[in-house]
Amino acid sequence: MWQLVDENDRAWHAGLSAWEDRTQLNDTSIGVEIVNRGPRETAAGRQWQSYPAPQIEAVIALARDIIQRYDLPPTSILGHSDIAPSRKIDPGPRFPWKRLHEAGVGAWPDDEDTDTYRRRFAHCSPTMAQYQHALSAYGYRLAATGILDEETRDVTRAFQMHFRPASYAGQPDDETAAILWALLARYRPQALVETDLAVPRGCLEPKQETVDSARVQQFTH
Repeated sequence: MWQLVDENDRAWHAGLSAWEDRTQLNDTSIGVEIVNRGPRETAAGRQWQSYPAPQIEAVIALARDIIQRYDLPPTSILGHSDIAPSRKIDPGPRFPWKRLHEAGVGAWPDDEDTDTYRRRFAHCSPTMAQYQHALSAYGYRLAATGILDEETRDVTRAFQMHFRPASYAGQPDDETAAILWALLARYRPQALVETDLAVPRGCLEPKQETVDSARVQQFTH
């Protein structure tokens, strides 16, 4: 590992970027550049280089140190594609975000919440505007237009590469929405109180209406 820029100085790692209510994140973030060849096109399709285990262990050690010193929340540990989804694709779908979460670095949805929302959305999918607003509530810069435009596809692809790397075509679907709502339940429970993110009632059995998440229940009471 090499430290190329003092943390008190501004680097140029993020570029044109946004997360939550911030833009131009060069001055409010620490960039960790990870050596990787990225994707290459082959006869069998696009292939991504894996990240060796010793490299990931080094990333975890560095990230945990930064998180502790700056008291960072899990939702502030991001990929370049998360903060610039229309420009960047790194670190890509083979970056082991779940492994990092298990080591105390970054966010990951609760499995039970994901299952609950998966069952719910099998009957009542969110509207496109709800889906866009949910992405925005989590932190992505995206307007809730109700239209599946190229920007929405770019943000969806970035979200899927981070949280559902098995399928990252950028097409919104119920599985992606279930993961997104589960992340909100775990890290942004206040967003689920807003009426335009409320899931339509009346199409599920009563026992399925309540998300099994103490985080949401504690906030709403």
